[in-house]
Formats: sequence, C-alpha cells, structure tokens
Amino acid sequence: MAYYDKTIRDYLIKYAKNGRTIYYGDLNKNLDLHYDLSLSHERHELGEQLGDISLYEHEEGRPLLSAIVITTDGVSGVGFFEMAEDLLLFDPTKTTKKKFLEQEQKRVFEYWKNHNE
Repeated sequence: MAYYDKTIRDYLIKYAKNGRTIYYGDLNKNLDLHYDLSLSHERHELGEQLGDISLYEHEEGRPLLSAIVITTDGVSGVGFFEMAEDLLLFDPTKTTKKKFLEQEQKRVFEYWKNHNE
C-alpha cells in the first residue's frame, strides 16, 4: 500500500466532491504546506506527495485524485502523466495529455460525488 498524506488527500476529496480543480499554489497555501514552488526540487516534492495519493487511489480501484491539481495553465505536472503512463492508464500514442487529463478529472468528479470515504 502506498504511503500518502491524509490531510492533502482529504482536502482534495472535498474539492472533487464539488467538481472543482485546484491550483498547485492554492493547495500549497491553503494547507500551509510551506513549499517554495519557485524552486524545482520543492515542486517535485509536492508532486511526489500528490503522486503517492494517486498511487493509493489506483491501488484501491479509484481514479487518480491528483488529476484535479493543476497549474495556472490548466494542466497537471509532468510527473502526473509519467505516473499514469507507468500505470498503463495513459498512452500518448493514442490520446493527448489534455484529453487524458479531462477524462481523468471527469472520472474523479463522478466517483467522489457518489462516494464517501
């Protein structure tokens, strides 16, 4: 079983239940995570935490919850797509990152509006 940060996961579930995405910066600020997102290694650390959450969700048969965390450009980080590809959920030869992200966000919203943790 993947280790994950329960506080971050619970916060993301609240957003998912409301059908909302959240920016990386807002997640960082709202939860007082204290990452300096101007530094690549700190962005990577936050991405690792989000990846752990999505790995846990995948192991439990649920959609990738971190799909709802986006940049100000409206996309997920590179690590999200690499993880999805490693899990054989995303095939860049068959669909675009944008399309996959939209589909996964829709799956997250649909799942969490109908389920409780």
